[in-house]
Amino acid sequence: MMIEFAAILDGYVGRDLEVSQRILASSKGRRTQQFIARRNGAEIGFVSFDELPEMNCLALCELFVVTRFRGRGLGKLLLEAVEARARAEGYEWVTLSPWPLVGFPVDRLATWYRKQGYSERTGCPTEFEKRIEGPL
Repeated sequence: MMIEFAAILDGYVGRDLEVSQRILASSKGRRTQQFIARRNGAEIGFVSFDELPEMNCLALCELFVVTRFRGRGLGKLLLEAVEARARAEGYEWVTLSPWPLVGFPVDRLATWYRKQGYSERTGCPTEFEKRIEGPL
């Protein structure tokens, strides 16, 4: 079952209350793209990222799974969908800073990203990166 990203258009805040709250609380830079993540038509989360062609990477800003859908492997599926997007756009890397939501331990999130193949960036221990290999 595939994850679908729906670009967030001006004024749209989502049908799910948690997704709406994440959209409203999320910061957005000049290059930031925000998406509602859907699976089988249901809003299951939210992702945002910046495309940084000068660094040959996609920088993941936020990955959020709705509370009632957690523990089902959807975070991993969302991350894989972000990586597939990076690969399709020709980027070599996905970078991120593992800053969790309030109440979630940073070390637990960092461990989760390591399990997904991410490692600390050399000289910048607060950022993680993963090399994205080959075509989709």
